[in-house]
Amino acid sequence: VTAASDVIITVVTDDAAMRDIYRGRQDNLLKGKPGRRVFINCATLSPKIHIEIEKLAAEHRAATL
Repeated sequence: VTAASDVIITVVTDDAAMRDIYRGRQDNLLKGKPGRRVFINCATLSPKIHIEIEKLAAEHRAATL
């Protein structure tokens, strides 16, 4: 998905699912495309996970909303 997209919208069920899609060892949304991407996360999760993912995305030159 990320190799072909500049904007990615996600909806997951809980904090663990959010970590899986951004930190997965085999595959995750931060792999596969160099350069800027924007992730729009449309899930009601803990503030802690949103901050964690925002920092992780920034390390990969991406942004989250």
